[in-house]
Amino acid sequence: MTQRQIMGIAMGVVVLIVGLVLAPIVLDTTATVQGNTNISSFSGVSAVIGLVPLLYTVALLGLAGAISYYTGFKD
Repeated sequence: MTQRQIMGIAMGVVVLIVGLVLAPIVLDTTATVQGNTNISSFSGVSAVIGLVPLLYTVALLGLAGAISYYTGFKD
């Protein structure tokens, strides 16, 4: 492995760690929003709010993979 590839992987790992540190904030915020009585009558809104942690995780993994790929492996 070259130095460039190692740096790409390291940057991807750093992005994952920062994202995982911020994950409880996303989970708490979505739980607070779902617990709000003003939105409970809108089932579609609460269903979309329930998808936010999933979308956050998918975006985090995609971003870390893209950073690793474009930093270290794309020529």
